[in-house]
Amino acid sequence: MILDEGNAMEYFMEKNWMVLDIPSMQSIQCETVEHFLARFIPSKKMQYFLLSNGWLRMDGEAVKRGQKLQGKKLSVLLYPYEKGYKGKRGELPEVVYEDEILLVVCKPHGLNVHDVGNGAWTLQDQVEAYFAQKGMDCLCQPVHRLDKETKGLVVFCKSEVFQPLLDRMVFEKQIGRRYLALVKGECKAGTRFDCTEPIGKDCQDSGRRVVCRNGQKAVTHVESLGTNKKYSVLKCALETGRTHQIRVHLSCHHFPVVNDPLYGKMDPVIWDMGLVGYEISFVHPLSGKNIILHTEPEEDFQKAVVEIHGPGVYMDIL
Repeated sequence: MILDEGNAMEYFMEKNWMVLDIPSMQSIQCETVEHFLARFIPSKKMQYFLLSNGWLRMDGEAVKRGQKLQGKKLSVLLYPYEKGYKGKRGELPEVVYEDEILLVVCKPHGLNVHDVGNGAWTLQDQVEAYFAQKGMDCLCQPVHRLDKETKGLVVFCKSEVFQPLLDRMVFEKQIGRRYLALVKGECKAGTRFDCTEPIGKDCQDSGRRVVCRNGQKAVTHVESLGTNKKYSVLKCALETGRTHQIRVHLSCHHFPVVNDPLYGKMDPVIWDMGLVGYEISFVHPLSGKNIILHTEPEEDFQKAVVEIHGPGVYMDIL
């Protein structure tokens, strides 16, 4: 059951505890502790931790799995562990959205989301430094990936308690991700096509991906926003999330992303790779609110789009 604003729980924070209004939970057919756990904590391990450690309480008393939800409030400990972020310093992320369980930030070009073993500063490090500055010691993990070369929005979950819920949303395709791609080649405005070629590892280069018969299912929906015959601007929506998926698919269809170091060629029209994850959309799993978030490409990317479309068209894309 996907919540909406007229069919959602009411809640507020008391220090590290999220306090849920039980009458509002009953209105969404959440009538027992078991119902709550099955719907909002889809991890047997986390359910066990909540129940055995007293991290789930009804009107101040620890609950058992089979109990009925009655009374006024159900409290969940959101941040049960200290993570040692205190004192961590460094460049901070560009925060686009934040609430009790979610943080959405914009990852710049050239930054890995998490450590790849080379000790370089990552988006994860930026997020940890951000919480250190705020004095919060919560576990914050990304719920999806983004290539190092790609700028774009990344969703983090601030609570290990609700991380399985966000993971399920990704698996069930409840988090929409849209990209703008500046590509070589002419693709007439309004042209739409689906890329459905399976994608697998390149047996000769583990860092590359290729279209192959035995690869994993991969689906990318593409729409052309315009062209000047030399370059085109494409809007891409992911149905699956394979490594380098958009880059591999567009290259396969003879529209390589500008400045793609693996699947395209360098081009002075812009400085960075011409791929931006500009939109994230989802229904908030607790409040039921429809969340749609955007970020803008770099100025040279915007300039290239304007040159293809003409003045005033760029903002209509977003």
